[in-house]
Amino acid sequence: MTKFIKSVAAAAVLATSATGVQAATLSTDVDVQLPSIIALTCFDAVTVNVSAAGLEAALSSGTAGLGSTTVNSLSADLGADSQATVTGAGTEVDLNLNNVCAFRALVQSGASVTVSEAADPRLLNGTDFIDAAGITLASGNLSDDVTTGLGLGAPATPISVTVPLDLSDATTPGTYSKADLFTITVSAL
Repeated sequence: MTKFIKSVAAAAVLATSATGVQAATLSTDVDVQLPSIIALTCFDAVTVNVSAAGLEAALSSGTAGLGSTTVNSLSADLGADSQATVTGAGTEVDLNLNNVCAFRALVQSGASVTVSEAADPRLLNGTDFIDAAGITLASGNLSDDVTTGLGLGAPATPISVTVPLDLSDATTPGTYSKADLFTITVSAL
């Protein structure tokens, strides 16, 4: 309606011109609405391949093996290739998914990054499973606030997640999987 009124007013100015040569001024309003959070990347699937040597090390006992209480850390740097390879694993092992997501935020007050796991965080293979309960951000927290390095000109803020894997109930070979194992939420503070 505002645009219509402006064009009628401009036409009235031109119609009432006695000299024939006058200037008319028109203005245009422009609104650009930007989101407070921009999700840049997020891997929706990750495949981890455990080698035969890694499985042998996980299942062996005594001084040659890693033992059932040994906790090791595996890192998967997710880049163009979304495959993470595991070369050694204990009965309990942390799978670190580095840079699984990235975002930018335009809010000056910052953003809150939260990870939540599925109601049943078990990767299933028939009746066998790998328990992945206790998923956290790489900091060990369920939620972290990011207040620096934000803005469109700033580099993307990466998000890394730690998935604890308890292999003690995995007795069948094959693929253990869980759709939507965890969810990452980024919101303005």
